Amino acid sequence: MSDTKDGRRRGRPTRCPVDSLRTRVWFHTVSLRTGMSAYALEKCFHPLQVRCVDGKSVRPRLWDRYRDGVMIPKDKPSVDNLIDRVEEHVPFTAWWFRHVLWRVLQPKLLSQEEIDEMLFDFPDDIKAVLFDDLQAQFPKQKPFKQEIVAQLSNFRHLDSLAIAILMVRRSELIGSLELRDLVLSLYYAIQPALMQLNELELCFPDLFSYIDSQYPPWIYPSPSERMRVVVFSEGKFGYKQSYATTGKTLIKKPIDGFALHSGDCDLGK
Repeated sequence: MSDTKDGRRRGRPTRCPVDSLRTRVWFHTVSLRTGMSAYALEKCFHPLQVRCVDGKSVRPRLWDRYRDGVMIPKDKPSVDNLIDRVEEHVPFTAWWFRHVLWRVLQPKLLSQEEIDEMLFDFPDDIKAVLFDDLQAQFPKQKPFKQEIVAQLSNFRHLDSLAIAILMVRRSELIGSLELRDLVLSLYYAIQPALMQLNELELCFPDLFSYIDSQYPPWIYPSPSERMRVVVFSEGKFGYKQSYATTGKTLIKKPIDGFALHSGDCDLGK
């Protein structure tokens, strides 16, 4: 396999961790709703590809790869769109694969206009928290303050998490430490509820670790320096009974409740 001009190896494009995460969440949701394993799901949705040869099952193991996040189902308009076919039999599973959160988490840079458009695409009950008058021709966004953080915390779902990440990205565009700290407090506040979602139970440690690494808090060692401090939750949240305690730590101590990993600091002006 030859190298490209910039030194990278030719071949398949690098898989984005976000696509891997959303596929794992989608698979787990489908498996939960159906009670079916990867093998059973493959037999159900790809019956012609599962054969018995010499008493052994021969199959492409597509669903095993979806389960592990090493293969991403194509989601383009077609009669054979797997996400749509599964949705017909197992309703409200496509929502988990197509949620705006996964677009928000992609490493692609977002403009202020793109952020505004995505914020206005949320359901009306959430838009009512973010905007002044939804009936106006051009609704004005409310100042993002603690009252909005408290209201969004009550939704306790992927929508609030997506909004938190969008606002963190806005803080990067405008260089606002105050907004960033406020939005990260929302992120920490909704973590305990997100941990309780059965659909996320196998993936939330990796999801939170990815978010922590991409959108860390800022501190200012001096007026001319800004430090990105990457912090990760202690442990792997291995036991469900510990989630509530861990969540309280995250809310009360968004810095002290984490373990700082050496070498994770990125200085910049």
